[in-house]
Amino acid sequence: MTTAVRLLDGASAPIHVTIVERSSDVGRGVAYGVENTNCLLNVPAARMGALVEDEEQFYHFARTRDRRVSPGDFLPRSLYGEYLDELLRSAARRGRQSGHELRIVTDEAIGLEADVLGRFRVALASSAPLPPFDAVIVATGNLSPLVPVQVGSDLASHDRFISDPWAPSALRRIDSRQGVLLIGTGLTAVDVALSIVEEHGELPMVAISRRGQLPQPHRPHGHPPSYGHFPPDLVSCSPTISAYLSAVRKHVRALEDDGVDWREAIGSLRPLTPKLWQGLPREERERFLRHVQPFWDTHRHRISSRVWTRLQELRQREILDVRAARLVGYSVESDHVRAIVRDRGRMQPREYTVGSIINCTGPAADLRKQMSPFLQALADGGYAVVDSLGLGFRVAPNGSMIGRDGRPHDSLKLVGPLLKGEYWEATAVPELRVHAARTADSLLARFLGSVRHA
Repeated sequence: MTTAVRLLDGASAPIHVTIVERSSDVGRGVAYGVENTNCLLNVPAARMGALVEDEEQFYHFARTRDRRVSPGDFLPRSLYGEYLDELLRSAARRGRQSGHELRIVTDEAIGLEADVLGRFRVALASSAPLPPFDAVIVATGNLSPLVPVQVGSDLASHDRFISDPWAPSALRRIDSRQGVLLIGTGLTAVDVALSIVEEHGELPMVAISRRGQLPQPHRPHGHPPSYGHFPPDLVSCSPTISAYLSAVRKHVRALEDDGVDWREAIGSLRPLTPKLWQGLPREERERFLRHVQPFWDTHRHRISSRVWTRLQELRQREILDVRAARLVGYSVESDHVRAIVRDRGRMQPREYTVGSIINCTGPAADLRKQMSPFLQALADGGYAVVDSLGLGFRVAPNGSMIGRDGRPHDSLKLVGPLLKGEYWEATAVPELRVHAARTADSLLARFLGSVRHA
């Protein structure tokens, strides 16, 4: 959506932009379509602007709704959805005055083919193929969650198992008379737990994951990081995960001695994370994914102090129990599920009787295991190649997708989380807006020869 806005605002001659989206709420997606106002953004308002030219744009939008909003506030995801909707509508209005056209097609893309002129035809699930396009931008967002390996087909197909908590009306299937088991303790579990309390009252909940770690909180005042506390040893150390960890830990200890919060060091890594990631050999990236990513995720992708406080209240009142454990067995009964859970480091399992089990493991991490029909068509047609770790597709530095022949196709671009294999940081707004701007400007320069706002 942000890329479309950039195209409409930046084109120096009339262009036609088509967005194919399964949902009628274009731009909101899973993240910002949540109605529960207790589900908050994980980045302060003043840093959530969708456009690179105006980092504070969302903050100013929020102020039109509530003058009490401050730059460091963590605001509802639903409000950000309203902001994105207005951003696209405004760009469309401005575009019409310049002869641009924005078309929104509510359908699912399932195929892509290039014709003899190098244009692309996109096949749709429910409609006739669209007219050919000079360029296509793949912006499919996060992958759908995978069913955890501990869950067999008998439970996965049962109504008491919720595979995707953000599917329409999914959480309304919860049995409000019984407790809930959450598989996962990350950001998804946090939002699901708060949504359950909002919709069903204070049901007893047990959240389990291998390490039982919740996301760490931001500092209460919400000040932006200074980016001035980059670990100096990272500049010269060898490109290994152990060396990276040693450099970061050493610097965090030094900062603590000077009264500087550890979050400053983690925040300072952000601008150079892609370079650090790209400097790692494949085996070191694999080592990071196996051993370090859970710790990275909980410290890098933090939650607001308000949400953290609410979670601690739920835990203290024994409404939410967070455990380092895994599901080792279950039986599906007529009116409940008997879940058998083993705590980490203990042989004797625990047994829970719950009304629902919810998959809170978050988006699938391996593209090879969760291809949508459209992404599969890209791979089958040789237009795209999955990176060596399955994190996304291979791309050139300008965002062009690299095909099976090893060459980038400058009219086929990729934005969004499937850039993780190349940059690692590819899921948060501060990175997404940069990728969107790069992609849009590259296409405008290619086809129109100029970019109006460049």
